[in-house]
Amino acid sequence: MYTLERRKIKRKTVADVVEALLGACVSDGGENAGLFFVHWLGIEVDFGVRPYNRNFLVNPEKLINIKHIESILSYSFRDPSLLVEALTHGSYMLPEVPTCYQVL
Repeated sequence: MYTLERRKIKRKTVADVVEALLGACVSDGGENAGLFFVHWLGIEVDFGVRPYNRNFLVNPEKLINIKHIESILSYSFRDPSLLVEALTHGSYMLPEVPTCYQVL
């Protein structure tokens, strides 16, 4: 929508564009390219690696058929709870699934 010769863009649209560009940087150049991209945007990034504690206490095999998905993808997940998060929409929040794909 145009207002007083200026175009208004919703914050969600800007966030989606930045997310897509960041994803393209990471896909093409790896994690360092993504970190340099967000730094170029003016977002201060600590380049140190800190361990991240995941609070996913549920057995993921109880929620989805991990083995079936792994066989389809020909890939074995070290942390199957990430697959559960990746397949969980934000509107489907249960106590057993504390986070969704947007967190990833």
